[in-house]
Amino acid sequence: MCGFSGCFFLNKNSSITRFKPISLSHRGPDDFRLFKNNFLNLNFFRLKILGGASGKQPMISENKKFMLVFNGEIYNYIELAHKIKRPDLIKRGDTRVLLEYISLNGLKAIKDLNGMFSIVFFDLKKKKIFFIRDRFGIKPLYYRIEKKYHFLCIGN
Repeated sequence: MCGFSGCFFLNKNSSITRFKPISLSHRGPDDFRLFKNNFLNLNFFRLKILGGASGKQPMISENKKFMLVFNGEIYNYIELAHKIKRPDLIKRGDTRVLLEYISLNGLKAIKDLNGMFSIVFFDLKKKKIFFIRDRFGIKPLYYRIEKKYHFLCIGN
């Protein structure tokens, strides 16, 4: 089981010194990565199951427009890779397939997912963030809005 935490800042260049990432190393002992820009600060602790070295997160889409962190499993990722005519993505894991599938089809593509998941999806160009959970809420996704400091805390 992986884990992530972070902040989305409502104002560009907000102070990131207030952000104290939650350590979730017990949930993802195999890898740790951090993503920072003027709007977003995320950390990700990974437990390697699918994708090997290709499954590192936060992950940026091939077209460089989107970024996501993901915890869970997409059971039909092989089918989705074939739908977008990208079977080459299969060996790179369900996270890569998921990101490229949404990148090509938009957020409406979420309805095609079969699995259990918690996703934070960030549009790097429009500076918009989306929180996505599976239909049954198997994977948790928590957030808190801090109006005083203009940021949104994210945790899984």
